[in-house]
Amino acid sequence: MWPAVNQALNAMVDVWLWPVQSLDAIWQIIALALPATVIALLVFRLVSNQEGIREQKDKIKAYLLEMLLYKDDLRVTMSAQHHILGHSLRYMGYALLPMAVMLLPFILIMVQLESRLAFQGLDPGDTTILAVTVDAQQQRVKQTDYRLELPVGLAQETPAMRVPATGEVVWRIRAESPGDYTVTILAGERTVKKRMVVDAQQTHLATSVYRADDFRTLGFPAEPALAADQPLIDVSVQYPRARGEFIGLSSASWLLFLFSIIFGFALRGVLGVTF
Repeated sequence: MWPAVNQALNAMVDVWLWPVQSLDAIWQIIALALPATVIALLVFRLVSNQEGIREQKDKIKAYLLEMLLYKDDLRVTMSAQHHILGHSLRYMGYALLPMAVMLLPFILIMVQLESRLAFQGLDPGDTTILAVTVDAQQQRVKQTDYRLELPVGLAQETPAMRVPATGEVVWRIRAESPGDYTVTILAGERTVKKRMVVDAQQTHLATSVYRADDFRTLGFPAEPALAADQPLIDVSVQYPRARGEFIGLSSASWLLFLFSIIFGFALRGVLGVTF
């Protein structure tokens, strides 16, 4: 299910970004912000009680005007404040559920943006950590049963090191020459493959891949998911960030959020949405 969702979203975003794929990242962000905003506004309009929101906003404005006109009358001012609070709470009640619903498509678009612009490939000479998280049922597999098969262009610097606290097995790998590589991880009798890119110009990357039945697969759409019956929960590679980061999101996502707000206020009248 989750891989199918990723495939559909990848295809749609690829088509949408095709006209601007050769342009600077800022134009790709703007190109994604527009449909994200339109979808969010349409979802909000369909799910929300638009008449109720308008009514509460009008009443809040009326009581604010009353406070302004009778600012010297303490009784009227206090009464107006009481009514403003009540109508504000009702307004929030009308808006919270639609906002929660419209966040889903917006988050999926943001995930697509993060997978395309947040990280960059390694440079030759860089070292990185490749880590796998072992399923609890496979914890008894010996550390020596986890091995790597690396293509020419990548070099293994350390043997497999197990981290019992997290269930991880990690290796340090050095990038020796540019390329788009496939690393093979041997876990007992099973094999798992992970893409590793040595090209700082490449930003469409997956820092992690999860099993197909794990909903976290939605967060890393740039690579196919692991088979659901694999002994490994996930495989991850530490890539350098391509741009600034704040509380876990790249500057690209924050710009997407900013442009979406701008488009939201610009298009709400056109789409007949009140919020």
